[in-house]
Amino acid sequence: MPLPLPQCFHNPTGYVCCNEELNDLMVDTYTTLELRPKFQACNIQLIASHLQLNAQRHFNTSFETIVAYDDFAQKINFRGDMVCKVELGNRFMLAYATATDAYNHDLAGLRREKRVTNDFEWSSGTADSWHSIHTSFI
Repeated sequence: MPLPLPQCFHNPTGYVCCNEELNDLMVDTYTTLELRPKFQACNIQLIASHLQLNAQRHFNTSFETIVAYDDFAQKINFRGDMVCKVELGNRFMLAYATATDAYNHDLAGLRREKRVTNDFEWSSGTADSWHSIHTSFI
């Protein structure tokens, strides 16, 4: 099967990655987590959250991350060359830049209505924009 972009490569774990910086960030994030005394590799939510936060900070754009116990197939849309899948610690991890910048777009208030009640903000919008916002903070 052809790779999605000319700069894509198979990383040492055998999966396709299209951005070497993202590949290194994923490896570094997992390695840092492993060094924590109370880290449990079964906490895939923690792994996904840290991968996402680190990628968003490093690349200054919204990211989606998936971490699973078993390998999985994916059919995704991503921005630029920012997509990478790795296997580390017997966990399968995928990170990719959100195809449309739904997170930042929603922060501008362009796709959703806002109302503030008792200092809490409630929003309504399209399902795809909610999904992107929801997964951006998990």
